[in-house]
Amino acid sequence: MTPEQWQRINELCHLAEERAPDERAAFVRAQSADDEVVQREVLALLAVDQAAAERLEMPALNREVQAIAQAQPTIMPFHRLAHYEIISQLGAGGMGEVWLARDTHFAQRQVAVKTLPLHFTQDPDRLRRFINEANTASSLNHPNIIVVFDIGQETTEAGTLHY
Repeated sequence: MTPEQWQRINELCHLAEERAPDERAAFVRAQSADDEVVQREVLALLAVDQAAAERLEMPALNREVQAIAQAQPTIMPFHRLAHYEIISQLGAGGMGEVWLARDTHFAQRQVAVKTLPLHFTQDPDRLRRFINEANTASSLNHPNIIVVFDIGQETTEAGTLHY
């Protein structure tokens, strides 16, 4: 494949994405009738993109995301989690809840503490992914990437909380 073909593939993908999904294939065929390689690659890329979009629209996923958003927080402000004093919730999503906290060991610095919701701690796959995320982030070093200071767990009245 030539550099010109790659450039044409890129252009056609962007132009096709601006059209309605049911019009894209015909548009690509009309625009690339003279180059079968470009046509085949663009149609394949659009098919992958469409499949990914359909997976994101799955009703089961939507129900799970809504359940997470409506769930009660795992911990509350002023709770202590190891040497972190929780101040307020910053957000919640599919992989956990993020809290603004004060690190009482280091000059009261403010940190973000991410917790795995209690209803996910019984799912070995979710727990493994949560720990892998922390381990992966801790192995990176860049000013625009978080620094992981700690990973742990604490038993609460409701169950074992992973952070």
